[in-house]
Amino acid sequence: MKYEALCLAVKDIKESKIFYQNLLGLEIDSDWGVNVAFKGGIALHQGFEEIIGVPKKVLFIALPIWNWFLKQTILMRS
Repeated sequence: MKYEALCLAVKDIKESKIFYQNLLGLEIDSDWGVNVAFKGGIALHQGFEEIIGVPKKVLFIALPIWNWFLKQTILMRS
């Protein structure tokens, strides 16, 4: 298996796409509506829980940890 990208499950693809573009400066490689891939190996997918069969509650329980990580990363770049 070849690593292609980190795929993040998101609640709102439009908001997430804006966040990753404007705040982190990522450039979109391809956009298929509910699936967006950025250059550099990060992809976003809305509705991912339906594909893998995991309830939303389980997927989004780690969201506060991810938000903290992003804030720390952004602060370190400043």
